[in-house]
Amino acid sequence: MKMTIDGWGNNLRFSSAHFIPDLGKCSRLHGHDYAVSIELEGEMENGILVDYGDVKKVIRKVLETYDHRVLVPTLGVRSTVNVQQEQVKVEYSGKTMSFFREDVCFIEADISSSENLASIIGSQIKKELGVYKNLSNLTLTVYEGPSQGSSVRIDLK
Repeated sequence: MKMTIDGWGNNLRFSSAHFIPDLGKCSRLHGHDYAVSIELEGEMENGILVDYGDVKKVIRKVLETYDHRVLVPTLGVRSTVNVQQEQVKVEYSGKTMSFFREDVCFIEADISSSENLASIIGSQIKKELGVYKNLSNLTLTVYEGPSQGSSVRIDLK
């Protein structure tokens, strides 16, 4: 059995700023209104796969970390990050940007692409959904806008 939850229609969204070094205009600081959609597969129990409301609560909890923050990658080969007290300095391509620590969401990736966000957010949701032993896998899509996004399929077993 499969079930899907559309992020745009169910307000599973977050807004963040980011940059992708060495990628033309994307190397400039800019933002997106992201949405996260999910597809779950597994065996039904008691006539359902899982309660939609429970899944949406999990996704909203995970997305809160990213909302209204600057996404700063920590595995930067293309950028360096220096945290000094309450300041985060990011350097790449001859640029230096400084942010307040409370405005930053560190992500464990080289760049803050939708592809990497899908993998990271998908892994976080996997941990939360582990209590549902009847679920076999999830497909998570992170949309950077209404018609473009990146998907990852994650085994839950």
